[in-house]
Parts: sequence; C-alpha cells; structure tokens
Amino acid sequence: MPGREKIQDANDFQKKAEEKIAKDQRPDAGNDQQEAKNRLEQAKKRLEEILRQMREEEQERVLADLQHRCEKMLQMQEIVYDNTRKIDERVQASVDKKPSREEEIAARRQSDKEDEIVMEADRAIALLEAEGSSVAFPEVFHQVRNDMAHVSRRLAKANVGPETQAIEEDIIATLKEMIDALKKQQQEMRDRKNSPPPPPSQDGPQNLIDRLAELRMIKAMQVRVYNRTVLWGKRYQGEQAKEPDIVSELKDLASRQARIFQVTDNIVKGRNQ
Repeated sequence: MPGREKIQDANDFQKKAEEKIAKDQRPDAGNDQQEAKNRLEQAKKRLEEILRQMREEEQERVLADLQHRCEKMLQMQEIVYDNTRKIDERVQASVDKKPSREEEIAARRQSDKEDEIVMEADRAIALLEAEGSSVAFPEVFHQVRNDMAHVSRRLAKANVGPETQAIEEDIIATLKEMIDALKKQQQEMRDRKNSPPPPPSQDGPQNLIDRLAELRMIKAMQVRVYNRTVLWGKRYQGEQAKEPDIVSELKDLASRQARIFQVTDNIVKGRNQ
C-alpha cells in the first residue's frame, strides 16, 4: 500500500512515545509524538497524490472514450443526413411530391440507423453520469439524444423534409462542438501534466469538463432551442400545430428550456447534475 512505510514509522514513534510517557520522559515523548504526526502527514500527502493521479487517469480515459463515441455518432449521423437529403430530393422530383413505397422503405432504413445512434448516445450518457462531475455535458447529450429520437420517428413516417433535416443539422453541429470541447479538455490535461504540480486545491477534485467549456455548451443549447422554437412556430400553425407529434416536439422544447435554466443554476451554485 502506498505510504505504508510512513504509517509504520508513525506507529513506531507512537509506541516509543507511549514507553517514554510510562517512564515519565515527557519531553522526549513529545518529540516522538510530533515525529509520528509528521510521518502520518507525509503518508496522507502521498495517498492524496496517488488518488489525484488515479482520478486524472480515469478522466483521461473517460474523455477519450467520449470523444471516440461522439466521432462515431457524428460519422453515423452524417450518413443518415446525406441519405435523408437524397430521399427528399427524389420526393421533390416526383409529380405529387409524396414519397413512393420505395422511398418510404428507404426512409425507414434510415430510421433504424438513427436508432443505432440513439443507443450510442445512451452509452455516452451512462458514462458521463457514472463519472459524475460534469453538469452541462450530460444535459447536452440528453438533448441531442432526444433530437435523434425525433429524427428516427420522423424518418419512420417518411418525413424527410426540411424540418427533419434541420434537426439532423443541429445534431451534427452539436456533436462537432462536443468533440471540439473534449479535444480541448484533453489538451489542457496534457498541458497540466507537463507543468509543475499545483498546490493542493481546496475546491476538491478537478471536474471532467472545464466550467467555461460547459457554459459555452449551455449557450449553444440555448441558441438552438430558441431557433428551433422560432422555426417550428413559423412552420406549424393552425391545425398542423395540434398534431400529436408536433405537440410532443413543442413540449420537448419547453422542457429543454427549463432544464437549461436548471443546469445553469447548478453551475452557478457549484452543484453537480
């Protein structure tokens, strides 16, 4: 066990102190007690350093894993997006501008592909929530995962139009932002490793994602919620706005706004998730 030698030394000094107290050699006993205290403090610092290193190594692993997952999801999403556009082009080129049986089948295939991306997002969310220190990133993943679910549902109904493509574009943009943030965070960790060790922090362990990076992600989420709300308000009016799927998406946007507020409040107050 790291620090075992220091602890054993402290134990030896404590025993010596006990013996000297029994012999009424109090000044010498006091010296031994102080030495025991010093050795225990050294052992404590050694253990804290080892725990810090283990924590950093675990964070490096999580960051690399998340980056890999985001890159995989991005690649998959870009393929679905390209295929969605191609199907829509064929639909728009038809006389009645309605999807044929063949195009409906093609759209459902893309829906299945989107479901695979949703599963990847679920794994990333589980990883982040298990790590526990990030506040905004789990919410970003939840929101992008919900968008993926919306896309899957729309594609299953052969809805390949501009609105579906707009959601896909948001997913792609969000994943790119997350990849960029994860890369920067990993670089910062490498830079810290190459710098002199900082004094012990009173603020607890280093967070997985820098708070400034999380605030940038919150701002991006807010912009997307606003833009989507404006777009949906223009596209879906009257009876169309009462369709169950559209009502569900509008409710989701309202829920996102509330969660963004909560996440921001958590960061300001130093709370996790």
